[in-house]
Amino acid sequence: IHWPVPQHHIEAWKALEHLQRTGLVKSIGLSNYTIEDYEELKPHITIKPVVNQVEISPFLYRKNTLNYFLNEGIDLHVSLIMFLRVKRGYRVARWSQLSHPVILRIASIHHISPQQVIGRWCVHKKVLILIKSENRERLIDNLNMTQNGDVDPLSAEEIAELDQLTTEENLNTFRDLYRKCVVRDTPLPLEMARSTFTID
Repeated sequence: IHWPVPQHHIEAWKALEHLQRTGLVKSIGLSNYTIEDYEELKPHITIKPVVNQVEISPFLYRKNTLNYFLNEGIDLHVSLIMFLRVKRGYRVARWSQLSHPVILRIASIHHISPQQVIGRWCVHKKVLILIKSENRERLIDNLNMTQNGDVDPLSAEEIAELDQLTTEENLNTFRDLYRKCVVRDTPLPLEMARSTFTID
């Protein structure tokens, strides 16, 4: 389920469970679910989701959300492609994150790309990452980032420094974007979106 649309996501989840029971799909999961969305869905679940695809990075470190879903046995997944391309206006900010001084300094120390710094941070946080590239060398580099390849793991100090890159502004931007997107492409008004939920 791409967004937990108010008054509809529970019915959508039941339809996904039916598809899995009939063998039409192997696995089912969620996307953009907050803790509160999952708590609302939880009493209706008969097949546990395997994943919740969310936005998470050193610039949007949602520690409480991460810990909650990992404790529930649901993997969190992020697509690193969002750091590689500018697809929409709001992604311009993400592109500029790759040139943040902390990211560049850590990349320089380890002789890796800024994307690999973010990827290594995700691996350390147990966030599953999907990486896409048409460039063979980048594919190899990216595989090394997620395996015990040529890339050194980040130090505890570097991880802690990356954790501090999340700002209140980023969290508030995420909150506003979530509220807008959860009812986007529906006839539902913005007032139907949750006004309070765990953003970190």
